[in-house]
Amino acid sequence: MKTFSNITADIEKSKGLHDLQERKPLNIAQRRKLAIRMKRLSKSGAFKKKRELSLRRVATGDKLMKRAMKRAKMVMIKKFYGNIDYANLPISAKMKIDMQLQKKASMIPKIAKKLVRIMRKQEVERVRKLKAGGNK
Repeated sequence: MKTFSNITADIEKSKGLHDLQERKPLNIAQRRKLAIRMKRLSKSGAFKKKRELSLRRVATGDKLMKRAMKRAKMVMIKKFYGNIDYANLPISAKMKIDMQLQKKASMIPKIAKKLVRIMRKQEVERVRKLKAGGNK
């Protein structure tokens, strides 16, 4: 029988990665809604200040894992579709690519796990340079 501490440890362990794996591709309406929300948020002073402060700190393990998952997705896109500019593709093309990547979704966390190590070193170096540069 599992104890409470074992159950909570299992939940905490699977929490961050599980959320990223379960994410389904967004449809056009969801993408537009998200874009409008982020555009509105990016103009607020609180958001700008929070972003500026977070750039001065070394990212946490969860943030690094999210970034690694995104980078792993881009690695997969580059592998399957060549050197396309995913960011500037129309929404319909992104949706098709995301649907096809969903079939290979199990590979993304494996790639991300390897990328996290590299990204952690890069993050520490980035913050070190930022602090050494004299920026407040």
